[in-house]
Amino acid sequence: MAEFKRDQFKPTSTKDLKKLKTEEDSIIGSSGSSEFLEIKDGSNKIRLAPKFPGEKEFYLMVRRTWLPHEKEGGETSNIPVLDSIIHGGTKKDIIKEYVEFCKARLDPNKKREKDKLALITDWKKGLIPQTVWRAYGWKLVKDEEPKFGIFEFKRSVRDEINSISIIEDEDEAIEIDPFTDLEEGCPIIVKYDSKAKKSSDYYKVTLSKHAYPVDDDMFEEFSKQKPLSQLYRGCYTIEDYKKAVEGLRIFDIDNEIDLIDEPEFKAIMAEVKAQYTQDDDEKSSKKKRQDDDEDEDEKPKKSKKVVDDEDENEDYKPSKKSKKVEDEDEDEDERPSKKRSNKDDDDEEDEEKPKPKKRVVEEDDDDDDEDEKPKKSKKADDDDDEDETPKKKKSSEEDEKPAGKKLTVEEIRAKIAARKKAKGEDED
Repeated sequence: MAEFKRDQFKPTSTKDLKKLKTEEDSIIGSSGSSEFLEIKDGSNKIRLAPKFPGEKEFYLMVRRTWLPHEKEGGETSNIPVLDSIIHGGTKKDIIKEYVEFCKARLDPNKKREKDKLALITDWKKGLIPQTVWRAYGWKLVKDEEPKFGIFEFKRSVRDEINSISIIEDEDEAIEIDPFTDLEEGCPIIVKYDSKAKKSSDYYKVTLSKHAYPVDDDMFEEFSKQKPLSQLYRGCYTIEDYKKAVEGLRIFDIDNEIDLIDEPEFKAIMAEVKAQYTQDDDEKSSKKKRQDDDEDEDEKPKKSKKVVDDEDENEDYKPSKKSKKVEDEDEDEDERPSKKRSNKDDDDEEDEEKPKPKKRVVEEDDDDDDEDEKPKKSKKADDDDDEDETPKKKKSSEEDEKPAGKKLTVEEIRAKIAARKKAKGEDED
């Protein structure tokens, strides 16, 4: 697995967040494995992690539908099945096609068929997909160590997070989100009320008054994870399609819909299935090559090219895709999911470093969090040592960079472009 340096992790541009929100809303419409962090009734303090190098945002949308699944012994339970359009990049999703087929074939003017339609489109018992968002983060509890995991949240929480970070007034516009900077990011306080009468009152989000720096121990655990896009994009396979068809068949028979075996729908199934079978062999061989490459990446010896690539961290884009991480069973409403554990072997460099002392949250903000003032984390000495390592070539732009000055995005891009141009001339 590729290793990331601390200075590669940056906050997210609020322009990117606003653009993503618009794109997501156009997909879901106006209606409504790391461990998953548990959100309980009351105040929950969450310190959000930054986006990985090469990612656009620190959170990612996930869409799934709950379908019946027959276990060994004949027992049936509901399991989540991801949306093929979002998570597989396909044009069609078999669950969506089944729902649309039922709407076209069932007559709402006939009571029996009207009841079937009502069941299919019921948001709890039917086939309406659930859309959530996921981000890496830590749950902060008084007198306990920060607990790392995936923070899953609903659309209302996403909207409140964006309302905090996106200020419409151009004179007061925030250029980066206030949550995810490793040193200056502030936690959010998520207040959950499971007994609220209106869905809009289930969650309320406020910004903590004080920054909570990510120390070296927290960062080490986070940096070993895979980027969210590798977990939730391009992960839908023929096995997910089979799981979806199995669930639809059980749903169709148990509720006497009796449409899944219609010739017209069988033709639709064949068309949807072809999206996966055409390149199954290619995906399998590609996955094997990626696994082999990942094994090579874990070797401690690095070439000059790898060192150069790490220097150009602004251009870094992850190339590998992980195996699909399946969602575990959870209740249909607000209960967060179980955890996907992911353990990686420490490399030689980590073994030589003294292990940072575990950090304990001494105070809990809840409503005002005024008492908590976390200590700033120390930068790893290894970063300084790497900066002093001689390289074959060093661009003039780097020599001219004033010490301690933070560059703007435009300046960084200009320097990267100049660096690329200089390398191209050298190669010529």
